[in-house]
Amino acid sequence: MSDYKKIVVGTDGSKSSMLAVERAAGIAAAFNATLIIGCAYYETSEDASKTLRQDSVTVLGDDPAYKNLESASAAARERCHQY
Repeated sequence: MSDYKKIVVGTDGSKSSMLAVERAAGIAAAFNATLIIGCAYYETSEDASKTLRQDSVTVLGDDPAYKNLESASAAARERCHQY
């Protein structure tokens, strides 16, 4: 198996994306790799309405995006402490 140096995962704050963050954190810990967590967001609701599907999670503005990143970071740290 190859050695990973960086693991990248995205989050929108949803339960499934947080599970992905935890899984990526476990992989990063196992390979002693850097974990990079990203969160895309829309600046305005008008921008979001042009592209979103009805089942999409809307991240509107950078404040919710930062909160998602903080939550994801905490979940990743917790997961890494399990190794």
